[in-house]
Amino acid sequence: MTTFALHLIVIAYAGVAVVSTLGYLPTIKDLALHKKMSANVASYAIWTTSTGISFSYSLFILQDTLFRIVSGLSFVNCALILLLSIGLMRRARAASPKEQALSQRSDINNKGAT
Repeated sequence: MTTFALHLIVIAYAGVAVVSTLGYLPTIKDLALHKKMSANVASYAIWTTSTGISFSYSLFILQDTLFRIVSGLSFVNCALILLLSIGLMRRARAASPKEQALSQRSDINNKGAT
């Protein structure tokens, strides 16, 4: 393969990090800003594990800086989405009894007013 073709492949692979990070941003935004559960926790647990293994492989086995950057970004994005999702799930479970109590009080007050 020519040197030019190899350089194109390197540039394209670097672009993978940018494109994949842009792809994760809407989910991160939904979870962090809008508190909207928009990620499948089981899927992101698997993806976080697999990207974590890839990132570890890049750190300890390969001596390829570009692969370290790309796999590291992917791992960080997956882990962030997983952690945000778990946090939202915990908040939703903790808030449920409170919301139920408030809802019941509201129903009692509304019935008494009619």
